[in-house]
Amino acid sequence: MGEIHVTESSDSSGGPPAPKKAPIAEFLKSKLGRNFTGSVLWHVLARLVQVVGMAYTTRCLGPTAIGHSGTAMTVATCLQQVLGFGFEIALVRHLSKNRASALELLPAVFTFRMLMAFSGALIWLAVVWMWDIPPVVRQVWLWGAPNFAFLVLDYNWVFQAEERMPALTRIQLWLTATISLLSLLLFRPGQEPGSDLALWVLVNAAFGIVLWNDIQRRFKVRLWDPSKLGRAWVLLREGRPMWLYNVTYWIHHTLQVPLIYFLEGPDEGGLYRSAAQLVMPAQAVIVFFLLAAYPRMIEWRQRNPAQYVRRIWLMSLGWFLAGWVIFGVVWPFSGPVYQLIYGEKFAGAATIFPVLLLGKFVAAPNGMFLWALFADHRDWAGIKCVGPILLLETVVNLYWIPVLSLPAVAWLSVASEALLIVLTGATFFWATRSLVRQTG
Repeated sequence: MGEIHVTESSDSSGGPPAPKKAPIAEFLKSKLGRNFTGSVLWHVLARLVQVVGMAYTTRCLGPTAIGHSGTAMTVATCLQQVLGFGFEIALVRHLSKNRASALELLPAVFTFRMLMAFSGALIWLAVVWMWDIPPVVRQVWLWGAPNFAFLVLDYNWVFQAEERMPALTRIQLWLTATISLLSLLLFRPGQEPGSDLALWVLVNAAFGIVLWNDIQRRFKVRLWDPSKLGRAWVLLREGRPMWLYNVTYWIHHTLQVPLIYFLEGPDEGGLYRSAAQLVMPAQAVIVFFLLAAYPRMIEWRQRNPAQYVRRIWLMSLGWFLAGWVIFGVVWPFSGPVYQLIYGEKFAGAATIFPVLLLGKFVAAPNGMFLWALFADHRDWAGIKCVGPILLLETVVNLYWIPVLSLPAVAWLSVASEALLIVLTGATFFWATRSLVRQTG
């Protein structure tokens, strides 16, 4: 399947051994490398467009409104993981191994998630309506309900399973371009809180309908089919460890945003959220790489286990070192650039941005090790790594957030990712040491 095998054996003519390819050249010529580089331009364009629209929207809303809407969306993404039940990784496995039998599972998953999305949204609306908060804040949180529903109805894993990531990046480009263009046309300084969430609902609804029909046409199945609902329990049982992993790892990544909002107030939460938004393009590229790599990991593991282990370590080291290089480049310019993007109101968050950016790259090796463990069917290992860290950092953040400055709080997130590298790296090493010995 397009895999590049490096060999040191002599050729048929008895000549000298073929030289090893450099790791970067080997990666670029592999199927993963071609898939990633063929998509990264679209992905970068999508994120640049997103930054433009996001910066303008943030300026128009101000720190307080961004604090409200940002926290609402963070809670929505955490609840999405709770109601996602880890179906994606299990489905990618099934589609990678036997597409015909896996097609029976598609309607079950989409039907189940449709029910979860609307049930969860109704509960969200009821809770917010009974919550004793000012009307303007309630309006923001009410708009969070439909956004939560669209998050639950996730379709990215379908493109991952088919290794059609370039198509997904083009869709994301159109989605972000549409939201950015509409925000530039419709938003003005002093914009009403919650307007950003309302716009996301309208655009996501339009794109969701188109993609739903496209997936039905491509797979030739009806996605809404209550008669297939019972099949969802097959994936539910298989996906339990991935579900717990998704919940714990996502909370681990987003814990600080809602804690700052509730402990320090919406203004501080808005400042921190502005920096978190600005590093989202980098996070999206890393996540995109991991999504594209997972089907390849499964094949690497089957074809050449020793080479598979070597690749995981090299790519993890590459992401880690790249983070420190980028941090060194961004840090001296973060103040002027941040003020140019967001304006004077958000200047206090300029020193948070490069630290959170570093944290995303430090987190990348954790993603590599954990997804590799999933490829090796060691699903519970991820939970054992992330669970203790989540408990520890929750206690640490509850104590230190009211005491520390916001940049210092950001460094806490980097420290937790570094500690997690030790745990995930050690787990991956012990899980794969027998593979290296058998094929060494």
